[in-house]
Amino acid sequence: DLPRTHYENQRWVLFNLDSPLKFERKRELLSQFQAHINWTMSYRNDSDIYVPYARFVKKPNQNVNSIKILVDAFMNKTREIAWFVNDCSTASRRENYVKELGKYSQVDIYGICGQFSCPTNGELNCFKLLDFNYKFYLSFEDSLCKDYVTENLYEILSLNVIPIIFGSADYKSLLPQNSYIDALAFKDPFNLSNYLRKISTDQSLIRSYLEWKQNFNIYINDFYFCNLCDKLNANEIKGNRSMKISTVKRNLVKWFYDESHCTFWSQHYI
Repeated sequence: DLPRTHYENQRWVLFNLDSPLKFERKRELLSQFQAHINWTMSYRNDSDIYVPYARFVKKPNQNVNSIKILVDAFMNKTREIAWFVNDCSTASRRENYVKELGKYSQVDIYGICGQFSCPTNGELNCFKLLDFNYKFYLSFEDSLCKDYVTENLYEILSLNVIPIIFGSADYKSLLPQNSYIDALAFKDPFNLSNYLRKISTDQSLIRSYLEWKQNFNIYINDFYFCNLCDKLNANEIKGNRSMKISTVKRNLVKWFYDESHCTFWSQHYI
């Protein structure tokens, strides 16, 4: 429940990290209190307080030998594609894409939507299984909405696996170059499968997708509430977009729902 009084010196923040498609039934509720919201805080780039899941920091020194170790380990892997998933029917229809991809590539699906299960002694061992056995991982979002990306992708990037992404975020601005494969950049799953097969046997291509690891460290973001604190304590700090004081977004329903431009995959998506 909302407080009955919105004092002038208070800032009410709409904080959300989920797709708007998960809140379709809340449109009317948002329209009722949107005039009280001062700031937005989310994964959307145009939020007043932008919340990225991770950051990449340039390494001070490069270890050239580390790439050879990663490439050799990648070449020795015996399984092709893994996917950890428990939501079997999604707004993005990612499951339809994976079903089609499975006709041409080996896709091992873990969780209640598939036939495989991770070791029972914790999530860490799921990642170990992935790191040791698999070349690719399907980092497929459950919603195809503007800027929407989940933490799972960044966890996968910390492993010796090439993530295959499926989403509507601006990945080029979020991730290091050649750190992922974009499924939606291919005409269809068949063409993606052919490309994955090519990578699997091409040492120079494999290297090109792993080289970024010798240049960057990845840190999962746990400090975004610091940005909120800074913004609350600042009138304005010029040049820092995350702290710029903004006007109230009166039509939050339009911003949150309609301007997210959510869509879904079909065989003729591209």
